[in-house]
Amino acid sequence: MRPGESWEHFERRRLASPLRNRRLALGLSQTEVGNLIGVSRDSVQRWELACVPPRPIAHVVWAQKLGYALALRPASSQRRPAHPRTGGGYQKQRVAL
Repeated sequence: MRPGESWEHFERRRLASPLRNRRLALGLSQTEVGNLIGVSRDSVQRWELACVPPRPIAHVVWAQKLGYALALRPASSQRRPAHPRTGGGYQKQRVAL
């Protein structure tokens, strides 16, 4: 996690790489994936580069169109691991998706 980064943004950024790799493995262009999702190629590019995270529903659709399942959980059920440098157990973190 980057300094000052929210847990929500970290999770969305973390999911971008596998989705990009899946797109490449399927031989799809960013334009083709954008057409499947209903967004522009530029949006897909920004999501894959983690410049701008997609909205939660767009993230779910993006994953589904590439053959993955992505589920949203209520904020109260989200748990966040402690920072690796500080050690410790899990800290509860609320994330509204």
